[in-house]
Amino acid sequence: MDSFINLRCVAAALLLALGLAAPAAPASADPRQTVPEVWPTPQKITVGHGRLLVPDRVVEVVGPGTDPSARKVVEAALKAAGADRITKVDAGDRPPPSDLTVYLGGPGENSATARTL
Repeated sequence: MDSFINLRCVAAALLLALGLAAPAAPASADPRQTVPEVWPTPQKITVGHGRLLVPDRVVEVVGPGTDPSARKVVEAALKAAGADRITKVDAGDRPPPSDLTVYLGGPGENSATARTL
């Protein structure tokens, strides 16, 4: 069950980071909600009406191959969404309990991501 929750948190954080990094739509844009661009392209994606509330404390799990630039983007997105304190945990360590745990890097860069997925 925890793996499923963490996987949902990973997906939500990535979508949040991509959404915050995307350029703003022009004022004349269609008011309907569009599907965000996600890489790699998923087999299926739907836009829901729910929201992910980012808590003030977030745990991020990083591996030795996690890209530092990607980490900066994710941290900026989390802070912009309300995170005040981001606790970094190395992939080999057990993350503390958290309302939101973000795994940075794919399975090749972060062994904790592979275990979580």
